[in-house]
Amino acid sequence: MHWRSTARYGELMVRREEQRWQDRAVVILDSPAEAPMPEPGPSSSFEFAVSAAASIGVHLARSGLDGHC
Repeated sequence: MHWRSTARYGELMVRREEQRWQDRAVVILDSPAEAPMPEPGPSSSFEFAVSAAASIGVHLARSGLDGHC
């Protein structure tokens, strides 16, 4: 309760502190446990997914976001 505002306006007032906004991003690459081993080579779908996740992370970092992998 914010008693000073309550006294001023004649009704109960709650003071809410504003929290600083933190620009953050989380990049998650999920691989199912039951999935077969990915096919080897740079053209495999797993390598493509890793490359895409890394590219997204780089883009977010260059945009000024605090990223976590």
